[in-house]
Amino acid sequence: MDWNGLLDGMTGIVRDTFGEPFTYTRLETGETITHSVATGEELRGIYDPAWSPEQDGTALRVSASIPVLDVKLSDLGFEPATKDQLTVNGVNYQVNDKIPSSSGMMKLHLRKR
Repeated sequence: MDWNGLLDGMTGIVRDTFGEPFTYTRLETGETITHSVATGEELRGIYDPAWSPEQDGTALRVSASIPVLDVKLSDLGFEPATKDQLTVNGVNYQVNDKIPSSSGMMKLHLRKR
């Protein structure tokens, strides 16, 4: 097995172990997705309601927290866009920013709607 295959398998295990179910609605199409296009299973992402980015290296330490959801791109079958909407743990959010990863995951910064 190559590195990418191994990494894909490991991110799937992490998602399945720590993930929370969510629904995703694309602004562009209005389509709501509830199941992985890759596996047919319920969509799951790693949800952190109070993620805090590191702000080291500045004279003044800044502390902030935002909700984030790490998603496996192959589960969605498309790249998320800002202003798309999702629901996790019964709370409605809008995608405010997105940070891709070389692992096939993407960190979505969220804002409550």
